[in-house]
Amino acid sequence: MVYPKQHLVYTPENWYWMRENGVVFSSAIGDFIHPATDDAFLAWQAHGHRPTVWPRDDNGEQTDLALHEVLAAHGLGIGIHAAREAAFAEVMAYHEARSFKARAAAMIDAADNSAELAAVVASLKVDIDKPQGRAKSRV
Repeated sequence: MVYPKQHLVYTPENWYWMRENGVVFSSAIGDFIHPATDDAFLAWQAHGHRPTVWPRDDNGEQTDLALHEVLAAHGLGIGIHAAREAAFAEVMAYHEARSFKARAAAMIDAADNSAELAAVVASLKVDIDKPQGRAKSRV
């Protein structure tokens, strides 16, 4: 049954965003879902809801960081898999030296949870601020 549109209310803590390539993110679980098989998403759609178009960054790209910024405005976050892209963008914005990029990506990809990811980002920023502008290897 599809409910009349007047009953549809945007609730950021239980919403879905879809990229142009069909990838869907659920704020209820804080991670990506498989839209064809996710029961909660299918039920949500059956009530007449449609996912919001994934937000874009300043370059017009649909990035995880752009979505993270939308969610953060509501006190929400993204799961570890999606957070990796946001963390990488944060570190690269802080320091754009090309020699640093591959090591930072490897460290961020190795993080297994949000606390570990935050520690990696903090350590990379500390390394950048060390004298001589060179990060010491931790990989």
